[in-house]
Amino acid sequence: MEKTEHYGFNIFSNPDVNYPNESIPGNWQALLTKNMIDIDSKLKDLENASLTHLLESALLDLVYPVGSIRMSANNVNPGTTIGGTWVAWGAGRVPVGVNTSDTNFSAAEKTGGASTVALATANLPAHAHGLNNHTHSFSGSNTTSSNGGHTHSVPVSGTTGGEAAHTHSLSVTGTAATAGSHRHDLQLQYNSSVLASGSSKSQVTPSPTGGSYASTDYKTMYVDGHKHTVSASGTSGKGSNHTHSFSATGTAASNGAHTHTVSISGTTGGNSGSTANTGSGTAHNNLQPYITCYFWKRTA
Repeated sequence: MEKTEHYGFNIFSNPDVNYPNESIPGNWQALLTKNMIDIDSKLKDLENASLTHLLESALLDLVYPVGSIRMSANNVNPGTTIGGTWVAWGAGRVPVGVNTSDTNFSAAEKTGGASTVALATANLPAHAHGLNNHTHSFSGSNTTSSNGGHTHSVPVSGTTGGEAAHTHSLSVTGTAATAGSHRHDLQLQYNSSVLASGSSKSQVTPSPTGGSYASTDYKTMYVDGHKHTVSASGTSGKGSNHTHSFSATGTAASNGAHTHTVSISGTTGGNSGSTANTGSGTAHNNLQPYITCYFWKRTA
């Protein structure tokens, strides 16, 4: 008995022999064969489609497993062309590899960074601002305005510096001024033990020796106005460490209306200091060279 087998369906060439009690109208064999062939074709198509889908799904999972990132210059969602579920990913950001030793990049899909950055003072490299040291020369001469006749007071006072114990030498010579008519007192000494009985004291020459002396005042006679020569020299005794105070005050003699000429010349001191602040703190561009594309992440 002949039969054709497709996916478990048996088509017999002699159904009247095998099924004598069945009543099939007309050209039943040709009709049945055609229907079975159509069914067989559709089953084959279904099988091929299923195999194709399974193959495509397997290839998709192999090439782009869930969690994969796909780059494209086309904005069409990959789900419409290669299957799977995809979402746009990483807009405006540059991918960087995970680095578990760096907290900035220690896990997948962490975000950070900025396209512009404003530097703080601590971010600037150590540096100095040069300031050229310089001087300014000047010279001039002028005359003060007249202030009429006037004087200048000159008060002076102070104390000489202390000095160790010392002496002062003194030498004086000269003649006393005339003092008019006058006399001089005179005192004589004599030895009372040698006086003769009835002798006059004025007749006794005093002796530099003897045990008993007496004195009697005498006065010279008046003489017309006259003067005496005086001469003296010596050294003062030593004193302790001491100072000499002095004080003087007075007024310079008037010089009438006059002016004072003032002449000035010299050089100013070198300039020093710091430069003025500069800069505005505006954020600077922090972007690396880049080129854009679409990122898609498969989620299912």
